[in-house]
Amino acid sequence: MQNEIRPGTIAHVIKEHQASYPDPLVVKSGDELTIEKKDTQWPAFVWCTNQDGISGWVPEKHLDRQDDRGIARQDYSTIELTITVGEKVVLESEDSGWYWVTNQTGQSGWVPVENVAIDQSTANTPWFLWAALVVLLIIAIGLTMYSDWPVSYTHLRAHET
Repeated sequence: MQNEIRPGTIAHVIKEHQASYPDPLVVKSGDELTIEKKDTQWPAFVWCTNQDGISGWVPEKHLDRQDDRGIARQDYSTIELTITVGEKVVLESEDSGWYWVTNQTGQSGWVPVENVAIDQSTANTPWFLWAALVVLLIIAIGLTMYSDWPVSYTHLRAHET
């Protein structure tokens, strides 16, 4: 299932997820992996082991498969993120039923799609509107740092003479 999301979409956690593997597999395009088995819960994934003996679940579509061997088509990390109910996360991408997210402390990783709900108030807002809002906030904060702000036009004209 492919869920279309805009990078930067805000979501809130509706179901806890505990990261399963403390030593994630990080794959670079071109890496050779040994493929051992298909996941029964997530059939798009296969269990892979790299040449250093580190293993993890990789979407099969990211591999050029030849029997029990696979060559990575792209970079991929199997790092999962532990999340708790009520937490806010930023969605960056979706792959094979999992979202790559970043939490409020800046940690990133994969979480199951069904564990988060998209905040509809931000889901359809174009990225450039959010960027414009940030710029305006920065300007406003900068302006309020001056003790004589707000400055009136009359006040400015008095300094010209």
